[in-house]
Amino acid sequence: MRRIHALLIPSIAPGLLLANVWLGTPDTSHAQQAAKAGQWRAGRSSTAAQTVGTILTAASTSISSATLGLNRSASPETRKFAQGLLSDHTALVKAALELAHRLQIEPAISELNAGLAQQARRMLDELARLKGPEFERDYIPREIGYLEAALGAVEALESGDPGNAELESLLARARSTLEAELERARKMGLSRG
Repeated sequence: MRRIHALLIPSIAPGLLLANVWLGTPDTSHAQQAAKAGQWRAGRSSTAAQTVGTILTAASTSISSATLGLNRSASPETRKFAQGLLSDHTALVKAALELAHRLQIEPAISELNAGLAQQARRMLDELARLKGPEFERDYIPREIGYLEAALGAVEALESGDPGNAELESLLARARSTLEAELERARKMGLSRG
C-alpha cells in the first residue's frame, strides 16, 4: 500500500497540496460515478487510513480549485461559491487530520482514488490556463463534475462498513458538505445557462 504523502504534489496555488483524486469530468453523471464506485466496493473493504486518505484527496482538490476560483473570477457569485468551497474543505481537512491523529493512522491511497491524480492535475492545469470569460464559462461546470465524482467516492465508502463511529461521522460530514456544494453549483449553472 502506498502512503498518500508519497503522491502529494504541489498544486497551482502556493502552499496548498493536491493528492490523488477520484475525479469525473463535467459530462460524467453522478449515477455513472456511483456505479463505478459500487463496482470498486464489491468484495473490497476500505481501511480507516484509506477512508481518511480519500476524504483528504477530495478536500485538497476542492481547496486548490477554490483558490483558482478566487484568484481568477471577477464574478461576485463565483467568488462567493469559491470562498464557501475553501472554507468548507479547509474545515474538512482539519477534521480528517484530527481523526487520523486520534486513530493513530496515516492517510493512505486506495484503489478508489489511486491513479487519478493525473486527471486532477489536468483539470486544474486547464482551469489555470483560462482567464476572463473562458474561466467564468468553464469553472462551474468543472466543479459540478468534480463534486459529483467526489460525492460518488464518499457514498462508495459509506456503503461499506467504516468500522468506526468517528469514521462514519466524518463520511457523513463529507457527504453533507459535497451535497450542499453540488446543489449550489447546479443552481449557479442553471442561472448562467
